[in-house]
Amino acid sequence: MSASTPILAADDPHALDRAVAELAAGRPIIIPTDTVYGLAAPAHDAAAVAQLFSVKRRPPELSLAALVSGCSQAAEHVDMTDAADLVEAWWPGALTVVVPKLTGSALVIGADDGTVGVRAPASAFARALADQVGPIAATSANRSGEPTLETAAAMASEFGREVALIIDAGPLTSPASTVVRVGPDGVQVLRSGGVDVSSVRGDND
Repeated sequence: MSASTPILAADDPHALDRAVAELAAGRPIIIPTDTVYGLAAPAHDAAAVAQLFSVKRRPPELSLAALVSGCSQAAEHVDMTDAADLVEAWWPGALTVVVPKLTGSALVIGADDGTVGVRAPASAFARALADQVGPIAATSANRSGEPTLETAAAMASEFGREVALIIDAGPLTSPASTVVRVGPDGVQVLRSGGVDVSSVRGDND
């Protein structure tokens, strides 16, 4: 049996500094969000993001989302013009907006179609981490196609030493984020999740 990954509680006074150090060294970690646990790597580090795909066993054509500390950080990398009202209403929270990537952005999230899914999660830990290391490439902490893992113990058992650190915030059982593509023509729902789709689209019925 392989050795387990180190686990630190999210409220441990050393947890944030340790997470920052591991990401800065290009090592994938697992962090809590407001929805599910996420496999995480610095979104500007191509080698670290490639390792994230390997650990996840995720097809390379399926790009990752980027977790950000807030609207200001997102606006450094993507065009938030058409998503401004949505994120004002729902961030921080369980809404990922897919918007155009700015020319010159260093974000590496897999297949590059000129857009990036970004989210400011309602997790103080995740936002503080993004504030220190920059946008975080993230995907749910499970193997591709497998059920989402809800506890630190389950993730330690599954991933062994393939990740450098797990930040434990207790069981996370909320739905994943709602994902929408936003543009001049409106809002297209790509995945239903933690935010009510009718509210996002402004449906009246």
